[in-house]
Amino acid sequence: MKNRILIWEELDELISDNSLKNAERELFINARNNLNKGKNEQFVAAHLKSQLSFLSFKTPLSAKAVSFFTELSQVYLGYGRRDNISF
Repeated sequence: MKNRILIWEELDELISDNSLKNAERELFINARNNLNKGKNEQFVAAHLKSQLSFLSFKTPLSAKAVSFFTELSQVYLGYGRRDNISF
């Protein structure tokens, strides 16, 4: 499993990949812009996962986007993580 730094480095690589669909690239660019603005990376990851999920209902994601989405989901588990205690 990749660590958080590698995930965001992969995001940068995907942004420059010309084989991605424009809709996917726009989501990745928005995520990178939010990170650059100093937004919480867990928030950005959760929002990106949500947007990719909704996009996948409209059109199939590219293989690279699916791979990134899978890695992102493993690194950022979201609410209910094993190390997250909720009462």
